Amino acid sequence: MDLQALFLSSIDELSRVRPCGRRLTIAVSGGRDSMVLLDLCVQLADRLPFELSAIHVNHGWSVNAALWEQHVYTVCQNYGVPLTVRHLQLDTSTGQSPEELARDARYSCFIELLRPHDVLLTAHHQADQAETVLLNLLRGSGPRGLAGIPQGRELGESWVWRPLLNAESVKLDQYARGRQLCWFDDESNLDGRYRRNFIRQSIAPLLSTHWPDWQRSVGRSAQLCRDLDRLTVDLARHGLDGVVSEDGAVDIRALQSLPTTHQYLVLRHWLESAAGKWPSQKLLRTLLQEIVTASKHAQPSLQWQGWQVRREFGKLLLMPEQDENSQLPSATRWLRSTDGFFPPLVLPGNGCLEMRQVSTPAMTLPAGQYRISYRQGGEKIRLPGRPQRALKKILQETRMPVSQRQRLPLLWVDDQLAWVAGVGFDEQFLCHEQASGWLPVWLKE
Repeated sequence: MDLQALFLSSIDELSRVRPCGRRLTIAVSGGRDSMVLLDLCVQLADRLPFELSAIHVNHGWSVNAALWEQHVYTVCQNYGVPLTVRHLQLDTSTGQSPEELARDARYSCFIELLRPHDVLLTAHHQADQAETVLLNLLRGSGPRGLAGIPQGRELGESWVWRPLLNAESVKLDQYARGRQLCWFDDESNLDGRYRRNFIRQSIAPLLSTHWPDWQRSVGRSAQLCRDLDRLTVDLARHGLDGVVSEDGAVDIRALQSLPTTHQYLVLRHWLESAAGKWPSQKLLRTLLQEIVTASKHAQPSLQWQGWQVRREFGKLLLMPEQDENSQLPSATRWLRSTDGFFPPLVLPGNGCLEMRQVSTPAMTLPAGQYRISYRQGGEKIRLPGRPQRALKKILQETRMPVSQRQRLPLLWVDDQLAWVAGVGFDEQFLCHEQASGWLPVWLKE
């Protein structure tokens, strides 16, 4: 199959597997592969049910970066393809490898620029896939890593698709030369200090000597691993049903009733679903051996890539790390609007509050100064039909995790505690009329 036929076949597959918008956006670096992809899109535009546009991200690392940008601009102008250019200033002190840093920044740009349901096309091909699988194999990856680069995946509210993923590099080279395309070679691709370059320059030629078709074979293995990973995800999702509660916490007793292998699967899927990150086997082992098996009165925690896993009251909780350290304001005024209603109130780092009109039981809104605060200690409230009690005691009885208690908004009217999120309102503010009253609603982030 020639390159044009392979490209069109992949676009047909895209239309089958993903409802798309009307715009295809090509990621164009100025290198051979992306220039081939851009030319294919332009030459076959009358057979594509999409509008074309392009994005060029200038990382600013190469002394030739301005030349690449100008070349991409000129080519897109000649093709009549609208081009968006973004310049990056990358922070190299993060500890990430340059390749990872550039990739993450690039995709952040794509998410920012793409419209909902747009499709971003990238020029990854068969050799890129084979290199990725080898790198992940040497890292000790499981089926997810050995599946390599996916053909397509979600990208914010958009979709990224790689129509040339099964194309041999030599076919791209033949197409580029046959079409007399011009491109720039990234000089960093010659730097053998980068692991991908080492594989490309030193390992791949040796493998090709003994296994000429090794990249295609690795691609088949990657697809088998992807199928296996999908089955594993389905298995883990079923395991979550009886283990994860509606609030997203893991019931430790239910987790421990599963076989050990299933415990790993369930925890991995739980973390990935909630945090959007793939946990390492080492992290999962630490969770199972140190956090899950801790004594029932212990409340250990584990930091992980900006997140915190805590054990409290027989449950595992996952929350952003900033929740533990961020300082919540001591008090915030909630002012009525001129029509007498309360507009939604944003709580920095803690969601927002809305005052909704509801049927009884509800609360009245007497005149006074309304403010929102968080627990300082010593608060008391008299829930309807009950004696006044310390808020601390009430929260202890609910077995609400300590980390969540500190973030509960408290509504005060003048100096009287009127309402506590997740607890209720003070009897003094109970609406006794048959007409509807009001109830604050806390919308968590």
